[in-house]
Order: sequence, then structure tokens, then C-alpha cells
Amino acid sequence: MRRLFLALSLFAMLLPTAAESGKPWFFAVLADPQFGMYAKDKNFAQETANFEFAIANLNRLHPRFVVICGDLVN
Repeated sequence: MRRLFLALSLFAMLLPTAAESGKPWFFAVLADPQFGMYAKDKNFAQETANFEFAIANLNRLHPRFVVICGDLVN
């Protein structure tokens, strides 16, 4: 519940600046990175490469903020 409150608080802080600027904006959601799945928790090499690729592509879109949901690790 505390995480939800913090997320909603962050969202509420960003709304006034978006409305004032008059420019459209968006945010991105990344779900379940699951670091550790490829190598059975021995290393994160493949997941790191995948995540860096996703972030590089996401950075080109310039979202207002990014939310990572789900399990970060296996």
C-alpha cells in the first residue's frame, strides 16, 4: 500500500507541470525484468543486455517517467 501511495504521489506532482506546459506527455511501464531467469541465478548477463536494449530504445521516446512493475529478480 505504501508503494502505491508513493507512486500516486509522484504522479500527482507531475500533473501540474504537464498541464502548465501544454505539451502532451506520457510515461512508460516496464514489467517483470526477472533478472536471473536465463542462467538460473548464476549471472545476469543476458538480462542486462536485454534491459540495456530496452532502456536505449525507451530513452529515444523521452517519457516523463518510467514505472517498473513486477519481479525485478527471479
